Amino acid sequence: MHKNKFWYPEGRLSLDAEAFINAIEYASGKTATLIGKPSPIYFQSALNLLGFPKGSDFIMIGDDIDTDIVGAQQAGGKGILVYIGKTYYPLSDDSKIKPDYEAQNLTEIIEIIKKQL
Repeated sequence: MHKNKFWYPEGRLSLDAEAFINAIEYASGKTATLIGKPSPIYFQSALNLLGFPKGSDFIMIGDDIDTDIVGAQQAGGKGILVYIGKTYYPLSDDSKIKPDYEAQNLTEIIEIIKKQL
C-alpha cells in the first residue's frame, strides 16, 4: 500500500489509504510495511525493473509533494514537482518539503531534464 493522505476522484476531495492504514496499525498494535510511494522499496523496485542498480541517479516527475517528491528524495533521487494535479502553485513558503525542480507543464519538464543530461 501507499500512504497518501487524500486524492480527488472525479474532482471530489476524498481520504486516501493513509487514514485507514493508520487505524489498522493502531487497532492491531502492528506497523504496516509500506511498499508503495513514498517507500524507498517502491522506487528501488522500479529502478530494478528498468535494469538500474541500487544507488542509480533518477528523477521522479510527480504532482504530489508528499509521496512523489519526498519519496524520490528519500530514495536518493531528485523530484520534479509539476503543478498539474494535486499540488497547487505556488508552493507555500512555509513548506518544509522543497522539490529539486518545479514545472508548470511538460515543456518545462523537458527543459529541466535536458539541463540535467
